[in-house]
This record gives sequence, C-alpha cells and structure tokens, in this order.
Amino acid sequence: MLAEYERYFQKLATLLQKNDLGEEYIRASDNGGQYFSKGIKLYRYNCLQSKFDLKRIILIVPSLFNSPNILFINKTKNFVECLQDIATVYLIDWQEIKSPDHKLDDYVFEIIELLKYLIKNFAYKIDLIGHCIGGTLSLVAANLHPELLNSVTLLNTPWNFSYLEPQRIICKQLQFDEAIKHLDQVPKIYQQMLFFLLNPEHYQKKIVKFFETLNRDRQGLEIFLKTEYWLFSGKNLPRTTYLQLTEQIVDQNILEQNKWFIGDKLVSDLKIKLPVCIVAAERDNIAPLTSTISLLKIIKSSTLIKVDGGHISYLISSKINNFFAEYKYWFSSCNREK
Repeated sequence: MLAEYERYFQKLATLLQKNDLGEEYIRASDNGGQYFSKGIKLYRYNCLQSKFDLKRIILIVPSLFNSPNILFINKTKNFVECLQDIATVYLIDWQEIKSPDHKLDDYVFEIIELLKYLIKNFAYKIDLIGHCIGGTLSLVAANLHPELLNSVTLLNTPWNFSYLEPQRIICKQLQFDEAIKHLDQVPKIYQQMLFFLLNPEHYQKKIVKFFETLNRDRQGLEIFLKTEYWLFSGKNLPRTTYLQLTEQIVDQNILEQNKWFIGDKLVSDLKIKLPVCIVAAERDNIAPLTSTISLLKIIKSSTLIKVDGGHISYLISSKINNFFAEYKYWFSSCNREK
C-alpha cells in the first residue's frame, strides 16, 4: 500500500515541478511602477466586480514555511478568486533568504514597507490577511502601524505556542538545534519533522484516505496529492529566523508572555482597535484552537469565525463557500477608510 502511494506521489511531483502551479500568478505592476525586494515576489489579482474595483485593497501574507500555491488548488473557486469578488488582491510569495542573520523582525519590516508602498499607489488603507505564521507577523506589523490598515484577518494564526512543548522536547533530545547551528540555511525537512510530530498517526490516515479516494473521486484525488506536494515543498529558512522561532516564539512563548521586543520596542503588547477577524479551524493540528483563542480576549475588536476542517482543508474544498459567505459579511461591515 505504501509503495503504491509513493509511486503516485512521485509521478504527480514530476508533473508539478514542471508547472509549479504558478500559471495563475500575475506579476504586480501599479501606475507603471513595480515593487522590488529580494525577500518577496508580489502578485496582483484585479477585482472581478467593477463596482468594487480599487475601493478595497487586500494584501495576503502567507506562511513562511510553504509557498502560497495552496490558495489556488480549489478547482471550483479558489480563495484568491473569492477575494477578487470584493477587492483587488495582492499576494506575497516569500523568497528564500541566503543571509543566516535574517530575523523575524525583518519579515515584519517587509510587510510594513509593502503596506506603505500600496497606500502610496492607491491612497486607501489596506485590508491585511495573514495565514499561519504569516498572520502572526501581520498582527505584529498591524500593532506597530495600525494607521496603514482598514482591517486585519487572521487565518489559523497561532499566538500561544505552548502546544508545541512536547514536540520541542523530542527535537532537543534528537539534538536538532545543535545540528543546524553551523548552517546558514535550515533545510525544510527540520520544519516538516516538527509538524509530523504534532500528529504522527495522521500520516497513516492520509494513506488510507488516498486509496479510498483513488477510484471514486478523481478531482478529490488530484487535490489530495497537490496538497501533499505542497506540504512537502516547503522553504529553507535563515538560521537566525529558525532559531528565533524555536527558541523564543515556541520555547519561551514570548508572544503569549508578552516579551517580544524589536529593538527596544515591545511589539507583542497588542493594543489594536482595528476590526480583526480570527478564523479558526476546529480540527487544526498545526495551529489548534487553543493557540488562537487567547487573541479573542486580548483584541477587544475581534470577531471569531469557526470553520469545520483542518489547517488548510476548508480553503481547498467546497467548505470554502460557507466560510466565505460568513467572511464576506464581516468584510463588508468594515468601512473602507482613506
């Protein structure tokens, strides 16, 4: 069974490497200019409804760990296409950074600079959407510069990282941190192993699901395999970024403990009064409800949308319709500001 699964997966991986799932990407170009950065590629998707065009600008900040390709997998109507019904959409595609000294702080500054760039071009405040750790970084950016934003949406965004303590104990026993301290970049396999340790039995369940889907749902099978490919096609991280994530964000839980400083400024002291939508999946193993729910108490202006599914499944299946109907209602209630 496992050998057959591996054979199908390798065949699909070969096809995906040729296409890179990137055919839908459109490079951003505004007013004859273009945003240049070694740290990101920026893509633009025009609003599909003329009555909304340019009146709302969305910036999506994906996770640092994987490509944003997952947002395009849904064959019926993907997440970006849903957003195009209500706004012009910009998407960050994080690039691998070669410098070993690149920090999480630098990713936050990159988001802030991009927000300033978009406002300069459009004169409208931005609606910021972050997924997973991209949401965590977006929230810190919003805390530093709320004047740049109209609203913030957090998709499966962890803030309390205490749930990773058992997995980090195992990683320390295996001396993962020691093994990478001499490397400029931390290979993506180290991140994948940490996620695997969150729910080891899930791998067996996925193989069973694969064979259940094999002969009765070809489109479902394609989505399943593309999701698997996305999970295993992560990005290498700069050494300092990785160690900051593991030793400070996870081990010391500096966000929940309100101890993250950038320079001499405390940035985890959330005082946001903007409309904030917190989207949490009930069966999310990567960013479970317990890691997200504390934000509801901290951010008084927040609204919770609970969805049925895992970390990404509700965005790549038919469940997106119910979720987006509720989200669109919330989004419309946030008045656009100049």
